[in-house]
Amino acid sequence: AVATSNRRIYLVDARTGNMRLDYMISRSFQGSPLIDGDLVYIGGEDGVVRALSLNARTPFMEKELLVFWTQLYIWDVAPPPRPQVGVVWSGKIKGSIYSGLAKGDGKIFTGAEGGTLYALDDSSGSKVWEFKTERSIFSAPVVVGDTVLVTSLDGRLYAVDIKTGEKRWDFTTKDRITSSPIIANNTIFLTSQDGTLYALR
Repeated sequence: AVATSNRRIYLVDARTGNMRLDYMISRSFQGSPLIDGDLVYIGGEDGVVRALSLNARTPFMEKELLVFWTQLYIWDVAPPPRPQVGVVWSGKIKGSIYSGLAKGDGKIFTGAEGGTLYALDDSSGSKVWEFKTERSIFSAPVVVGDTVLVTSLDGRLYAVDIKTGEKRWDFTTKDRITSSPIIANNTIFLTSQDGTLYALR
C-alpha cells in the first residue's frame, strides 16, 4: 500500500508489481499506511481515516465514471456518487492527519494537526475517545501493551491509557518532537529537534 502526496493511495501486488487499486481523495496523504490482515488503514489531510480492502481491484473505467458522475452531481442532476471501490469504512476527525496510524485493543489511533489523539473503533471508524495535547501531532502513535505513546510539537511524550484515553504520565524535552518513539529492551528512545536523543525507562 503506497500513499502519495498526489492525493492517491495505490495497492500494488507484491509479487508482480501490478497496480490493483487506485484510490483518490481531495487532499494529500502524508503518513504511511497501516496494514492489518485484509485491511489497510490510512489517514489523509482531509481529516478522514479510511479502511480499505487489500483485496479490492479498480474496475475498468472506474475513475472516468466517478469523475463524470461527480460533475453531474455538482450540476444537481444526479444523486451523490457512490463510494469508491475498496472502502470498508471511513471516520472523520477534526484536523488534518499528517502522521501514520497505530492499532491495538480494537482501536485505530491517529494524531491530528490540532493536537488531538483520536481512538477510533477498528470495525466502524466511530470515535471511542480523544486525548488533547498542547500542540499538533506529526508523528505516528505507538502502542505498547495497554498504553499509547504519542509525541507532539509542544516537546512532550504522552503516555495514554489505551482503554480510557486518560493520561498516565508525560515527559518534556527541550524542543519540538516530530518523530515517533521507539521501544527496545524495555527502553523508550526519543529524539527532539534540537538533536537530543533520550532513553527513558
